[in-house]
Amino acid sequence: MQKLLNFIGNNFFKTVEDADFEFRKLNIIRIILGVVMLVRTIEIIYTKTFIPDYYTVDFFDYFILTLLFLFTIGLFTPVASVLLLFLYWEFDTISQTFTLGSSIWGLFLTLSIFCGGGKNFSIDSYLLNHAQSYLKKILDIIYLPFGSTGIDDIRLVYFTVFFIYGADSLAALTHHLVDVYWYYGQTVQIMMTNSYLSRYYDFFRASINIHPKILFFFSVFSVLGQTIFQLLMIPLIANRIGRKFVVFWGLGFFLSSLFLLQLGALAHIEIGIWFILFFRKNEFKRIVNTQKTTLRSSNLIVKYYSIAVLALSLPFFYNSFEFNKLRRKSHPVNSAIYYTMEFCNRFGYICPVVFNSNDLMMGDNWVEVYKNGKLIPFSGQNGNRLGYLPDYLSFGNHGADNLYFANTLVLRRRIYFAKNRYQKLKDELMTFLDRRTIYDYNRTGETGKVIYEAFLYHNEASHYKIEKSKFEKKLEGRFTITVNDGKVERYNFDVNK
Repeated sequence: MQKLLNFIGNNFFKTVEDADFEFRKLNIIRIILGVVMLVRTIEIIYTKTFIPDYYTVDFFDYFILTLLFLFTIGLFTPVASVLLLFLYWEFDTISQTFTLGSSIWGLFLTLSIFCGGGKNFSIDSYLLNHAQSYLKKILDIIYLPFGSTGIDDIRLVYFTVFFIYGADSLAALTHHLVDVYWYYGQTVQIMMTNSYLSRYYDFFRASINIHPKILFFFSVFSVLGQTIFQLLMIPLIANRIGRKFVVFWGLGFFLSSLFLLQLGALAHIEIGIWFILFFRKNEFKRIVNTQKTTLRSSNLIVKYYSIAVLALSLPFFYNSFEFNKLRRKSHPVNSAIYYTMEFCNRFGYICPVVFNSNDLMMGDNWVEVYKNGKLIPFSGQNGNRLGYLPDYLSFGNHGADNLYFANTLVLRRRIYFAKNRYQKLKDELMTFLDRRTIYDYNRTGETGKVIYEAFLYHNEASHYKIEKSKFEKKLEGRFTITVNDGKVERYNFDVNK
């Protein structure tokens, strides 16, 4: 085990030299991401109150909100971090809002737990230095299980967190490489012109009229770069030049996700983790000392956490890569691995199946809903996302993740593959429209009977051809939904069809 630790110490994160700087940096990011996750959680809970037939707001919701508040202000930070690591996943599961961001949030919480979360810019740090003796003793007890954190401990945790992220990315790449859009280099082109995924779809669609090949060549370049990034990021950071590529490509990818795409809080968390791992003034300095060193982790919890994470990479890759023949021969083993890795999702181990066909086709079908002749702010007239309030944090989630991940995203994915999309909507998917209309009814303070008009549209936005005509929408069905006293009273299908 020591040989493995020495290998890590001699090849990765050698520029981490100042523990106090790392603590301060992490705690600044802790406050920023704490606010981001507080806003996200308040949005989810607030939205639940408008859809009482589908969601209930209970003590657990407010308990999670309290933990996030304590985490953000830095009061009993280690306890709040550990509880959030285990319980926020449950909150997202119950709220039907579990996403890739939920798992990556677990990675940040791991950094907070092991690398000085609460030691700076917190109420904890103030009380430890100024409190009466009994308050200081309580906090000393709270921080005691995590022990002292030295430079070697920080470097080991940084590598472990980065290793998990790299493993997730490599697993995701196995799905990219068998996707037709990725194979032909068209993923970014289709994604940027997708009205559901891209904020500036109209700009990118207009670029096709100027010169159709520009966006295509940019897409090919991006796909090649992202493939290298996801395939080789772990070994590349051992080299100064490779580390530059990983750091700047990753940062560019996250910033693009934040400002160009609409992925909830995922990009915010990824940028925060990236700054913690790589932001320091000497990050790219040339290290000429070739003497081998021994990495000595003084914190046993850190050491065994890192060893456990590295060991779990084997079942993780087995579970993520599609070794179907081997799975059929060892079904009980595969089941045990599956449930083990499902539990590990909350710690960051997850195989992201994103930016593939299922995602890129979500801009091809949408339902526009009108009330009194006015479009309610869910899906726009081009299939773009709308919301009731300004999106200051760039979530792009209609105002809450349970309106996005638990509603429009599921609806669009399920409706695409139906042979008869209108019939599929009528038979199986009306519950998603129920939630949307009930939410609007309660959100806008309606009373009595209100009739909503809904229109199902389709286009060919995800088609590989590069021409403007594929974005033209076609009406596939029309119907009305009657809501009375906050409940759906009846449907009237095939109106004027």
